[in-house]
Amino acid sequence: MKIAIVVMLLFVAFSAVTLAEKSIENAALDLVEEKARQRCAGPFKSCVSRKCCLDWKCNNEKGVCFPS
Repeated sequence: MKIAIVVMLLFVAFSAVTLAEKSIENAALDLVEEKARQRCAGPFKSCVSRKCCLDWKCNNEKGVCFPS
């Protein structure tokens, strides 16, 4: 019985470590994505020197980003 409890505790401990690693990875990826978003041109901003942000397209005639 003691062995079963020890095995369950080890399983719970390893599961917690795995979940913590995943959340740390996701947090790091969120920071990278946020930096990438800051480098894009937002709504009605110039898209001559930068790409438009997600869900926006560049109007080549006016050189500004507009909703897609």
